[in-house]
Amino acid sequence: MKTIKRPRFGVFGGAVALFLGIVVVVIAVFPYAAQLIAGHHVPLPVPRTIQVWWLILLVAALTVYIASNTETSAEFVRPIYAAVRGEAPRWQQRLVRFGAVILPLAFGAWMFVGALPITEPQATTRQQHPGTSGPSAAPYVGLDSPFRHAAREERAAALTTGRGLYFRDCAPCHGAKHDGEGPEARAQTLRPVSFRDPGTIAVLVEDAVFWRVNEGAAGLPPVSTPWDSAMTAWREELTSDEIWQIILSEYDDSGVEPRVTGVQ
Repeated sequence: MKTIKRPRFGVFGGAVALFLGIVVVVIAVFPYAAQLIAGHHVPLPVPRTIQVWWLILLVAALTVYIASNTETSAEFVRPIYAAVRGEAPRWQQRLVRFGAVILPLAFGAWMFVGALPITEPQATTRQQHPGTSGPSAAPYVGLDSPFRHAAREERAAALTTGRGLYFRDCAPCHGAKHDGEGPEARAQTLRPVSFRDPGTIAVLVEDAVFWRVNEGAAGLPPVSTPWDSAMTAWREELTSDEIWQIILSEYDDSGVEPRVTGVQ
């Protein structure tokens, strides 16, 4: 019969060490590792729902391992039984009793606090549509659409092309009706904007819209919390003319006109 290699600290100690280690990594280590990898200026915590699911899967995996055979199960419960019966060293008895009281209370408090509504005001005002206030917008200030004042035939062709590109690349999030209700919108923390909202592209100069499409979330200033936006940097997928064609169609199909530079 094949001998199963036991953890150095026994099945019980190994399971507890693994559980606590993963909890520390998920809650305390991962946010700073993600910050370093993504190059952001603040930690990027794991959403609470994902934390809960990871812990559920971890507990399920440990349960399967412990219950895999009679010997493993007996080894796991042996130190607990010994502490409860007073057969273990005094420090183990106290530790088990402490854990039996504190762990349920701590878990309950964690779930309770997580369910409380957040009432604290933000440290800074979040700008979802920052205009061209971000440093990355500087090269785009003053840009004009090459199709806005083009001949009728050229503008019509650009509008047709822009609509096709919009439905291919933008509609999944911003919606076929430009209302921010695309099929992928509900999966995002920050819902895509509705271009029909008078507070979005209708109040922006075209150069600001081009900047946002071209740079995506990575180009947003800190006050716009770029980690909340799923907007990709379309400069990596589209040419400048294609982006201008999409912007032309967005304004036209939303029934709004872009603001003119100099009339702020």
